[in-house]
Amino acid sequence: MERRRGSFFLYASLIFLSLILFQSFMAPPPPAPQAEQPKQDIAKQADGQDDPQPNEADNERDSIVASDQESESTDDLPVIDGVQGFDDEQDPPATVTVAEPPRYFTIGALDPRGLYKNVVTLSSLGATVQRVELNSKRKNGKLLFKDLEYLGAYIGHLEFRDAGGVGAEVNVVPPGTPAALAGLQIGDVITNIGGEPIGDVVQLLKVLEDTEPGGELDVKLLREDQVVSVVMTTMETPLALIGPSSETTQFPGDRLLKSFQISLHVQQGGVRDKWPELDETLRTGNWDAEVIGQDEVHFKRTLTKSLLKPFGIEGPIEVTKIYRATMDQPESRNHDNYHFEMEIEIRNLGSQPQAVNLQMIGPTNTSIEGWWYQHKIHGRSSAVFYTAGARDIIVSTVGVPFSFWGGPEIINKFISDHFAFVVDPSRDKHGRTVQYAAVDTHYFTVAMLPVPSDPESSDSGFTCFSGFALPASEIPSEKKYQRLTDLTFQLFSEPVILEPFDETNSNQDYRQSFKIFAGPKENHVLAQYGLEDCRTFGWFAIFSKPLIWLLGVFYSIIPNYGLAIILLTFLVRLAMMPISRKAAKSALMMQYLQPEMKKIAEKYKDDFQKRGEAQNALLKKYNCHPLGGCMLMFVQLPIFIGLYRGLSVDIGLRDKSLIPGLNWCSNLAGPDQLFYWKSWGLPFLFDESGWLGPYFNILPIFTVVLFLIQQKLFTPPPTDDQQRMMHKMMTFMMLFMGVLFFKVSSGLCIYFITSSIWGILERKLIPKPSLPDHMTNKEEADNAEEATEKVRTTKSTEVYTRENKRLQDRRKLDKDRKKRLKDRN
Repeated sequence: MERRRGSFFLYASLIFLSLILFQSFMAPPPPAPQAEQPKQDIAKQADGQDDPQPNEADNERDSIVASDQESESTDDLPVIDGVQGFDDEQDPPATVTVAEPPRYFTIGALDPRGLYKNVVTLSSLGATVQRVELNSKRKNGKLLFKDLEYLGAYIGHLEFRDAGGVGAEVNVVPPGTPAALAGLQIGDVITNIGGEPIGDVVQLLKVLEDTEPGGELDVKLLREDQVVSVVMTTMETPLALIGPSSETTQFPGDRLLKSFQISLHVQQGGVRDKWPELDETLRTGNWDAEVIGQDEVHFKRTLTKSLLKPFGIEGPIEVTKIYRATMDQPESRNHDNYHFEMEIEIRNLGSQPQAVNLQMIGPTNTSIEGWWYQHKIHGRSSAVFYTAGARDIIVSTVGVPFSFWGGPEIINKFISDHFAFVVDPSRDKHGRTVQYAAVDTHYFTVAMLPVPSDPESSDSGFTCFSGFALPASEIPSEKKYQRLTDLTFQLFSEPVILEPFDETNSNQDYRQSFKIFAGPKENHVLAQYGLEDCRTFGWFAIFSKPLIWLLGVFYSIIPNYGLAIILLTFLVRLAMMPISRKAAKSALMMQYLQPEMKKIAEKYKDDFQKRGEAQNALLKKYNCHPLGGCMLMFVQLPIFIGLYRGLSVDIGLRDKSLIPGLNWCSNLAGPDQLFYWKSWGLPFLFDESGWLGPYFNILPIFTVVLFLIQQKLFTPPPTDDQQRMMHKMMTFMMLFMGVLFFKVSSGLCIYFITSSIWGILERKLIPKPSLPDHMTNKEEADNAEEATEKVRTTKSTEVYTRENKRLQDRRKLDKDRKKRLKDRN
């Protein structure tokens, strides 16, 4: 017994270790950054005629350049992507000092009818996008895309600033927010909210976080040295696709990287050579702003002659960025405009033509909602052993219609001094015409789509010299948190030829317009923008798409996704009943033939070849397949994976509750989250990146219990020690699978539970399949043969007894005769 127990624990440990190694092999984490490793000089890209990966000669040349520049001032180092080149041994460049705080503006509105799908907050600092919030509405008036992690009260994202210890100053008031409806204005200082005195921004946000949404708040504020009291009706917090964090996203070296920054560079030599930046204040300075109504803001900045003279350019050059909101028409209810517009105008105010390159940064600080439980699917079907991240990069060009770079790939390449080229400089000009570039999250996408200058042309007209993905924030040293790295893309345009400005010919200015899509990955929405490839199901799309379509049909009949999943499970199991019946019949036949199989094994226990031939002949005689009982599993596996992928991708399950009105299981796209247990300690178990996660989930436990019940009911009892050991290992594996699936979505657990209950009822309530006639005849023949053998044995015993008695009687007679003869004599 002790030996078997030791063997069990040995086998179990080996299986556990094998699973960990298999998981590491299938989803290898990116290597942690080395402290002594120099950061990649982002100005060095692959030459247009060379392979994008640097060779040894290039590395040697780069190291020589770096060593030559060690003694130079960092201010003299050119900038390509918003980061000056420097080594770790040098002091990083100082942060650019901003003379005045940024001003904020909004386009769009939190419209109760949902005509504006986005509320966009703009910053004068670099003329960038500070925040994008979604505004779709449900029929019941609630937000369709609310923030699932912040449960406090929302009065509007007002870009608060500390007011010297007397309160929080309001710097922007988006239209339609509770603050705007209550009459708040820019410059107001909130001093008291809900009866709580407010000293700074942190205290104000804490009060709002502890307040239930939907109620009224009494607010006192200072307006031009006057105390004003207002009443706000709070609401749920809309989901922010850009800017969910109040912290400013920064790149190594304290260089600000904000959404949709632009800059101008002068190309000198190949793409590997460093291109001087004409004026870094395009990225970090405050632009002049002009508000045109509620839907349009113009930012303008001029590069003076003195700035351009060192680069051999006769200035000045005027750069204008225009942001416009788009609005649905009330009569077109089915049209969803999840985008706003950005237009860039560059004007040469000098007297000579100039050639410059436009550099653009994509969206930064995008949402990573649910990163700790979501398993995003890698977009490239050829990337078998690659994993996607919380943020990924997708780029489409004419030459390469779909290019997907997962977050771990980007981080890995950045750490190892390589770039993930999303627009490869080695391709020709036609192949680098950009159709869209996007930062892709689990259920949402933020994409830049160039707009053709000619409305009748499908060509965007925006040709990129090169572009690559890069981190927009420091990479965490801990591997388990590296997936939180803020990722974006960077595009360099072809040289732009600026003709001298002529008032009579405005076409000489450079103009490039973009649609900035920020919305959900719903089929009908993505199709409007040509972004269908952003919604991928992986290899099992052939199963996922019809299953998700059926799920949508059931939801349209019964508007509860929990019940829709149950109905879908019933339909799938009903369709598989012929297979399940056949599998049960095959298992019964194998159980019936088990004694014969055991006799053959004992008869040919030293001859494996004859044993196999005899067993195969027996199975063939009764038309029985040894894997027939596993047929159901083989059929279920692709359906299960397809449904798993579908439920993971389908945004319809997001924020849908199993039982309306309960906080438990209120998001079928995530775990059921019965209660919070992260505070118990043990980070390797209860942390977001731990084995179990920060919430206790009850549905995975029900799922594992039902699996164990099925195993107990339907697995034949073991007949030897080897089978007993296998049963114990299967039980252990079932428990371990429960740990691995502890953070799966509630919708998938509902499928598992429903399928298990169906399987149990099917075996218990439906009569067992009958055996074929020839197997029944065999049983009767065996019984007859057994009865004949019994009779034969009985008759033999009777004959033996008679003969033995006759012999004993004869011996007795002989003995008596001998005695009489002796007496006579």
